[in-house]
Amino acid sequence: MKTVGIATLLLLSALAGATGAYFYLSRLQPRINTDWHQLSLGPSARGVTMHSDAMFADISLPEIKQLEGKAKFIRDGVSKDEVQLGYLVTVTVDNLDTSKIPAKYRKEKVEHYKGGPAFTIMPVEQVVYEARLDFILKDKDGFDLLALASQPINISSGKENKFQATFEQTVPISIASRTVEMVFSLYVKGCITCR
Repeated sequence: MKTVGIATLLLLSALAGATGAYFYLSRLQPRINTDWHQLSLGPSARGVTMHSDAMFADISLPEIKQLEGKAKFIRDGVSKDEVQLGYLVTVTVDNLDTSKIPAKYRKEKVEHYKGGPAFTIMPVEQVVYEARLDFILKDKDGFDLLALASQPINISSGKENKFQATFEQTVPISIASRTVEMVFSLYVKGCITCR
């Protein structure tokens, strides 16, 4: 009887120790907020920067009416050391003022390619630009922790452009757990329509 009591006591002590160790070790793991974070705009002109190819293109990009988004950390269930950053960004661009389009873009153009039929390119009514989204993760004191750049995106005039994706580059848990602000900007590279 005394042996059963000692064995039970040892079993309960081992169980309590294992439970305590589990909770202690789980508290050592950095906590990551996986809720959506509203994105802040970068300091440049309303969150937009332009490459010189975009600034001096034949057809100017109309005004960007709205630039907003949100982002969140996503655990993939595989890595304990890294997470992905997903985002949902909206870029609303005003309609193209066709009176400001150079004459060479206002008429139909027939293109011929080797071994293929000719086709007609219609006059330009809207413009498409290549761009990229740049993110900076910041800590509670405003220091930059990590910079991320999206894959190229295309923004079209006269519409609300929505982009939802994850960055290819992963974010270390040590950075994700310290992130309190996410700043983003739109980097406009050049005019696709003008090529």
